[in-house]
Amino acid sequence: MKKSAKSSSRQQCRPRSVPAREPRLEELVDELGAIEARLNKIAPLVFRQKEIREALRAHAEGAPSDLKLVVQGAVYVAVLGEKPFERKITSMKAVFETVGREDFIGACTFPLKELDRLVHESRQSALIEKNRTGTRPIEVAPLPVKAGRQAMA
Repeated sequence: MKKSAKSSSRQQCRPRSVPAREPRLEELVDELGAIEARLNKIAPLVFRQKEIREALRAHAEGAPSDLKLVVQGAVYVAVLGEKPFERKITSMKAVFETVGREDFIGACTFPLKELDRLVHESRQSALIEKNRTGTRPIEVAPLPVKAGRQAMA
């Protein structure tokens, strides 16, 4: 009994229950390089998008912060939303007095740039620790043609 074209196309669309093999590191590097090459080609578009968004926001700068603005083009419409609320502490002393010393110290953060400004580097080692715990940067570059051919051989 032959399967109809309709039923065979349904079978092709079903997800496989067999897990795909994990790609090798070399394959991931090549895929990342190809993606980054494509993204580099659209970088001018992303830059232009940012410029246009900044221009639209500048246009709305004098409007009340709780007002939505609508700008209509020939093909698209843009809605510039309300500015979000921002909160900031107006009196650190009042916070200290309200929450108490222990809770204040437990919740307190101190910007390292301020520490750099206020405490000489020679005295900072007693106050801070420094570890390499961040995310590793990754740089991808195309192989020279000759090296690329050798690697594939």
